[in-house]
Amino acid sequence: MPRLRSRWLVLLLSTIAATALLGSVAPAAIAAESSPSLTATLSDTDGASGDPVALDLGVTGATDLYAATVRVTYDTDRVVLDPAAVTSDFPGMFSVSGVEGAIEFTVTRLGTSSGRAGDVPLGSLGFVATGPGEALLRIDEVTIIDSALVGTTLSPAIGLGYTVAPSSSAPEPSAPGAPPTISVTGQGSGVSRGGDTTFRGSAPQSSAAPTATSPRITASSLTPRVGETITLTARGLTPDAAYRVGLDSDSILLGEVTADETGSFVLAATIPETAPTGEHEIVVLSRGLAVTTLPITIREADGAASAPRSSASPSVGAAGVTNEATADAAPVSADSTSALVWALIAVVVLLGAAAIVLMRRRFRRAAGDDGGRG
Repeated sequence: MPRLRSRWLVLLLSTIAATALLGSVAPAAIAAESSPSLTATLSDTDGASGDPVALDLGVTGATDLYAATVRVTYDTDRVVLDPAAVTSDFPGMFSVSGVEGAIEFTVTRLGTSSGRAGDVPLGSLGFVATGPGEALLRIDEVTIIDSALVGTTLSPAIGLGYTVAPSSSAPEPSAPGAPPTISVTGQGSGVSRGGDTTFRGSAPQSSAAPTATSPRITASSLTPRVGETITLTARGLTPDAAYRVGLDSDSILLGEVTADETGSFVLAATIPETAPTGEHEIVVLSRGLAVTTLPITIREADGAASAPRSSASPSVGAAGVTNEATADAAPVSADSTSALVWALIAVVVLLGAAAIVLMRRRFRRAAGDDGGRG
C-alpha cells in the first residue's frame, strides 16, 4: 500500500507541473497564430509601354487594424504611379506620399472608430508601364497600428516582377533632376458591398488638380510621427489673404502663411515634440475663424519601441498569385519567458521532492526489515 501511494503522489505532482508548463506556453502559441500578414498582388506580370498595372494590398489575420502604412519602391525607368488609379476599400482616409520611385501608402480610420478584424483590403496602387525591361516593385516595410495607436512593424521583403516589352519607337529620355513629389489623398465611402464588412473607396483627388472650389487642405501624411515634417497643401482660399495653421485650433501653431493669387499655399509643417500622440485636427484659420480642417493621427517618434521584424526572403509573384509576407511567429514576451523558466524549475523541484519521499520510505522499509531479522 505505501508503494501505491508513492506512485499516486508522483503522478499528482507531475500533473501539476505539466499544467503549469502548458499554461505558460499557451499565450505564446496563441500570439503566434494571430500574427497578421501583408498580401500583395500584381494584376499582371507583363505588358507594353502605356499599359496599366495594379498593385493590390491587404492584411490577413488582423485583430484590430486602425491604420497601416506600406512602403513601396519601384523602378521609375519601367513604371510610374498613376495618381488617378489609386483606390481604397478601407473605411476611412487614404493617402500616397513620397517621391516617384519611393512612396508610402497610408490608410487610417477616423475619430473613435474601432479597428478592423480578419482579412482587410487596404487598397490598390495603379501604375503605367513606361520603358522596356524588368520592373521590380518591392515592399520592405509595413506598419500596422491598432485602435490604441500601438504600432507593429513588419519587414516582409516582397518583390513583384513586371516585364515591359520593348517598343518599336525609342522612349523619350527622362529629364534630369530630383524625382517629382507625389501627394494623393482620398476618403473611403460608407457604402457597403453586398452587405459585407468592406467598403468601396472613392476616386482620389490629386492635390495638383482639386475639383472642389471650397477651402480644402491635404497632407502628405495622415499619420505623422512626433517631430516629423509633413507638407500641407491648401486650395480654394481667398487670394493674397493671411492664414494661421494650427493643431487643434491654434493652440499649437504650425505656421503662418499667405495664400497666392490662386488662393493656394504649401506649408512644410513640423509636428512639435510637445504634441501628444493620438487623434487631432489640422486647422486653417482666418481672423480666428476655422476655414477648413483635416483630421490626422499623430504617432510616437521613430525612437519608440516597435514589434520585432520578420526576416522573410523576397519572392517574385505571378499574375493572380498572392505573395504574402508574414511576420515571424510572435516572440515570447519577457513575462512568458519568466513563467516558462519558473514552471521548469517547479517541475524539477517537485520531481526531486517526490524522489526524496520515495527514497526515505525505501530506507525506512529496509531498516524495518533489518530490524525484524535481528
